[in-house]
Amino acid sequence: MSNTTLQRKVIGYLQDCHAMERQVYHMLNGLIATTKDAEVRQRLTMHRHETERQLRLVYERLAALGSGPARLEDMGAVMTAWMKGFYDMIRADKPGKNARDAYVTEHMEIAAYSLLTRLAERAGDLETARLARALEAEERQMSDWIEQHWDKFIDLTLAEDRIEPYWASASAGGRQQQQQGMMSSMMPDISSEGMLKAACWAVGIGAAGYFLYDMTRGSSSSRTRQDMHAYSGME
Repeated sequence: MSNTTLQRKVIGYLQDCHAMERQVYHMLNGLIATTKDAEVRQRLTMHRHETERQLRLVYERLAALGSGPARLEDMGAVMTAWMKGFYDMIRADKPGKNARDAYVTEHMEIAAYSLLTRLAERAGDLETARLARALEAEERQMSDWIEQHWDKFIDLTLAEDRIEPYWASASAGGRQQQQQGMMSSMMPDISSEGMLKAACWAVGIGAAGYFLYDMTRGSSSSRTRQDMHAYSGME
């Protein structure tokens, strides 16, 4: 494989990372909006700032290589994050499930930057490799923080539904109340929640359709030049 072909592949992996960071940025907005605990909100907000900076650094590296973000991939990532955000707002057990999703996302980013590092090294692009290693380290820090707080996330989840752990039940009546609470949390009101979910998905799909239409109309080359000129890192 020629050096030119290798460099094109590095650019493609950088574009994937740019789309990924855009998706993570918008996903974090949804997680922050549905998080009540002050400590968790603060850490998520700090990581959103990190993600915004990471997005800018990846964009600048693409520009240095004479390229830019892949518009279609970026928009697809943003729409996916928006649709997930709609669902996150109405689902139960937000503290635990938000932490689970964030943890999975961090490991996706770790994998993406690990691959980019090794590909860039094989292409002789040491600057891209250095950047990828630095960003991977930041994602590992966030992943480690989540892993150290699993108990907190479970405590917050139980407190949200006013459920006590079994050892806190002082009597059989307390255990019965706990079981009733668990059963009620597992059996949501389908008539209200189901309709709300359907409405949220409808809005998300409608938004996806609009942006797909917007991306395909007009001259793609002129729109790309306009996007590169007006780019601010966020939409």
